[in-house]
Amino acid sequence: MGRRLHRPPFPIDAVASILFGLALVVGAVFLTYVLGADLLRWVDARGWRPLVCEVVAAGGASGEFRYSYVLDGSLHFGSAVDIADGEEARQLRAGAQVGQRLECWADPLGDGGTLLDRGYPGWWWLPAVWLVSIGLLVPALRGIRGLREWVAFRPERPSSWAAWRRSLWVGWAWVATLIGGALMVAGLAALKVLTLDPWLAWWSARDWPAVACVMVEGPVRYSRGGGFPIRGGYVMDAAFAYQFGGTGHVTRTHSPWHAGVVDWLLPPPRRLSQGRWIERSPQWALGSSHTCFVSPTQPERAFAHRRWWNGWFALGAAGPVAFLLGLAVVAARPRYAEDGD
Repeated sequence: MGRRLHRPPFPIDAVASILFGLALVVGAVFLTYVLGADLLRWVDARGWRPLVCEVVAAGGASGEFRYSYVLDGSLHFGSAVDIADGEEARQLRAGAQVGQRLECWADPLGDGGTLLDRGYPGWWWLPAVWLVSIGLLVPALRGIRGLREWVAFRPERPSSWAAWRRSLWVGWAWVATLIGGALMVAGLAALKVLTLDPWLAWWSARDWPAVACVMVEGPVRYSRGGGFPIRGGYVMDAAFAYQFGGTGHVTRTHSPWHAGVVDWLLPPPRRLSQGRWIERSPQWALGSSHTCFVSPTQPERAFAHRRWWNGWFALGAAGPVAFLLGLAVVAARPRYAEDGD
């Protein structure tokens, strides 16, 4: 079997630098989660269409504020003022009067809503934090190199691929090989299901035609976990019926990033705009009209929402992380010297 080889001292300084780098990345990811949607909305709004909106409801600072606009011959309603929804937005709502005409910007695709002001003064925060984080990752890269040398320790390189393959099963190395291999296979599967498939679906859905659809199911319940986010949340199992090519269909996939039949995981409290409970909101009532986007080649596939989800990076990272973890386990397997060495 060969004798067990002992590695050099564990590089604790390398691990410390790696943890420091990971802390920076986690901070940047958290800020991306907080500000990413606003930044994407600001970028997307650069191509929105200018329109004239008319205030139809204005009840002061604490009252309901809504305006109407016409897009492609259809009447729509909105309430969003700007991306940041700060003090200027509150002042505009407080001073608005019914019948007042305001300049607004509408998403030409029809599923992104409207804004009275598409400016976003805080757009630079997120790119700046990522630049600083990347610049401070140099010590972490050096630490990764030192840890890799410790993990890959062996007295000499295998003389052939056959010798390398034997090293995977000598002594207790087979345990690390099985665990690492399972993690790598699971990571590749998750990479397809959680990363590639939804991203390709989102990319292809950008050109899908829009059709009218009706909400036929929409119960709301509380999920204690088992989905995303794991901490649980209020879930809507939505279903929309539509006609395409003279045939009726029903879609349960709210967006390219749906999770099985559970499409929405909402953070509590369960409220939409103007403080209405989601079950009581006419926007998502049974029989309410919506716009769905249908695949022209596969009419049974459709999304009620095709916007980019700012949480994709957290869910989509599960596959690559599992694969890299499995690779690290295989690389760190126990080392043995061949008999006679």
